Amino acid sequence: MHYLLFTLFFVLFTSRVLGFDLSLAPGLSVKNGFLYLIFFALAVETALTRRRKLELLSVITPFVIYVGYAIFSWVVILLVMKYPGYSPIRTAMTLKAGPIENLMVLLIFFYGVSDAQRAIWLLRSIVWLVIVGNVVTVIDMLNIPDLGLIGEKSDEAGRTVGPIGNANEYASFLALFLPGIAVIYWNASGFKKLLAGIGGFLSGIAFLMAVSRGAVVGLLVGGVVGAIYLRDNIPPRILMRAAFAILLLSVVVVIGAFAVGYGDLLIHRFGILESSGYEASSGRTMIWGRALDKMLDYPVSFATGFGWYAYESSRNFTFATHNSYLNILFNLGMIGVSLFGLIAANVLRVARIGLRRASSESRSWLIALVFGFLALLVSIFFGELHQPWLYIWAYVGITLRLAIAETGNQPADTRRASIRVAKKIDTAPI
Repeated sequence: MHYLLFTLFFVLFTSRVLGFDLSLAPGLSVKNGFLYLIFFALAVETALTRRRKLELLSVITPFVIYVGYAIFSWVVILLVMKYPGYSPIRTAMTLKAGPIENLMVLLIFFYGVSDAQRAIWLLRSIVWLVIVGNVVTVIDMLNIPDLGLIGEKSDEAGRTVGPIGNANEYASFLALFLPGIAVIYWNASGFKKLLAGIGGFLSGIAFLMAVSRGAVVGLLVGGVVGAIYLRDNIPPRILMRAAFAILLLSVVVVIGAFAVGYGDLLIHRFGILESSGYEASSGRTMIWGRALDKMLDYPVSFATGFGWYAYESSRNFTFATHNSYLNILFNLGMIGVSLFGLIAANVLRVARIGLRRASSESRSWLIALVFGFLALLVSIFFGELHQPWLYIWAYVGITLRLAIAETGNQPADTRRASIRVAKKIDTAPI
């Protein structure tokens, strides 16, 4: 099954990098075929063998409720609210391609991997694939040679869009995966370590070429919060060494970005931070204010939201919210925001609890998930994600498998204690 899962990720990711259109018809694509086939096969296997247990309920349960509430709000709009310009077909497709398929991907990549060994193999393979995508992005953007894949996808400001969404989406995607890339380098040896070092350096260049201030803030704040969150799991001297190494690497990567001609753009984008609030936020404060003003006209919307995809379908707004949390608040209210927050908090909690019993390499992947996921959660405060979510939940699902699968690999005298810890993953309060 892990080979099939890698094939799914490979097809999805490489099609984005190479610019292949996998669509067969509206709402139907090769991606859908792969995804639903694997999901169906996994469901049939589970029903026939009954070998799988219900695990990760602390993450899956609020995710299911989140999807259910989104569907419920969509039905209410169609039958009761009847917003002008609200397309049933279009919004249904966004609902399917959004939270529904995100949940399916999480389930597939979590339950589709049976043990830590296969999970680690899949993580290595996926992160190496991301590294290759970043290398292709840098090569194409710098025209050495011009592959015609990424170079034409720069946005109006000259920032690198990359293979995954717009510049902000790509940078947020990399903010999640950069700690995993560091794990690849840390655990490699010989020629692979050299390749991982080059790939990691070019991935850092690709991150800066996107020139996303939100993603940079996400990495910085996520790193600090992650160090505090894992203070009982990582010795202070290790944190200090890691911080010093990251600082040196950051300096080298910034010098590299200046060397390839992105210095002026970096200075311009980050120099704006000294300007007025409107300029520093690139107009986000105005956009956020308009959305909140609309909600203040209908105070109940803070609790329930206006319904799935209501903001995007509204004729009152020209720009995207540029804030994932505000987008959820507007559409699904505090109900949606609370459920999303519960999902995210439990992802981090499961990973941290898993550190208590994980092997050395599994620990490194779980730590990378905590730092990367925190960076992502901060960065999406300044932008919206659409295309990266499938890859994000695939990565999360595989890594969380490590937090549970390691229990069966321990000596018999410690296994019972570990099982008790494992049970706490789904029962302990946040």
